[in-house]
Amino acid sequence: MDNITHTLIGALIGEGAARTAPPLADEAAATIRRTLFLAVMIVGSNLPDSDLVYSLVDDSKLSYLLEHRGHTHTVAGAIVGSALMLAACALFLRLRSVQLSSRDWIWLSALALGAPLLHVAMDALNTYGVHPWWPVDNGWFYGDSVFIVEPLFWASAASLALLFRSLVARGLVVLCLLLAIYLALTTGLVTGGSIAVFCLIALSMIVLGRYAKPPVAIFTALGMCAAISAVFVVAHRQAVARVDSDGASRQVGWTTLDRVVTPLPMNPLCWEVIVVQSQGDRYALRRAMVAVVKVTAARSAAARRFGLWLVFIVLSSVSE
Repeated sequence: MDNITHTLIGALIGEGAARTAPPLADEAAATIRRTLFLAVMIVGSNLPDSDLVYSLVDDSKLSYLLEHRGHTHTVAGAIVGSALMLAACALFLRLRSVQLSSRDWIWLSALALGAPLLHVAMDALNTYGVHPWWPVDNGWFYGDSVFIVEPLFWASAASLALLFRSLVARGLVVLCLLLAIYLALTTGLVTGGSIAVFCLIALSMIVLGRYAKPPVAIFTALGMCAAISAVFVVAHRQAVARVDSDGASRQVGWTTLDRVVTPLPMNPLCWEVIVVQSQGDRYALRRAMVAVVKVTAARSAAARRFGLWLVFIVLSSVSE
């Protein structure tokens, strides 16, 4: 998942925790507690991607493939990362001569551990996958359900543009929304209908952030993120079912080893598919676009660019 999504969802949870935690009489202590809640959620939600630092040391694509989503994208890595964040929080509090109650430390510890684990769980929704149980089990899990950059999550967090106290932070949220629209209009990967849905979600969340109580706006936004994920997961199952039932994927003499599916951005109805097949010592990769709803027309710019109809049509095969 892209880091903007990780950051925005982490900020929603951190802000929600700060606004629902038991109030403190000392306003200065309450401000510091809120800062720490937000910090561990934002930093922790991006911490597993610290493996990019050492995966890019030798500046090779092979190193990136081998190292990214490696040790830091595991439960063990999340525990280590959360311990480091808690140590940094303890040092910060000591330097500021501030003490948190045991109850606040429980909240802070839960957030520090939950943030990197949430990152791993969200990355599991992508085609790339994760292997969370290393070193006990090195098996990879591939959700194949959400595009690597999914701006619908950004729209769901639009209420932060009104909930953040810092004008800079509010401006960054608005900038993310504008960036999403710019990318949608210029990449040719997003349909006009998807852009309309994005704008509708973003405007709804902004109105909610303006008129609803902050906890209501925050948890509604998180619920919207969960609903979007659920829609893509269900659509993924439909796309796989269509692939498996189509004759092009069941060619005589060929055995299907795997099928990789990924949706277009903001569009759970349109999926790109790669079917991996073998026949003796020969292998083939067959690419296609799939519509989970038969009435979907092949109108997306992405489909036109690839010269595809949104049905299961074999584009290419490579064999040796």
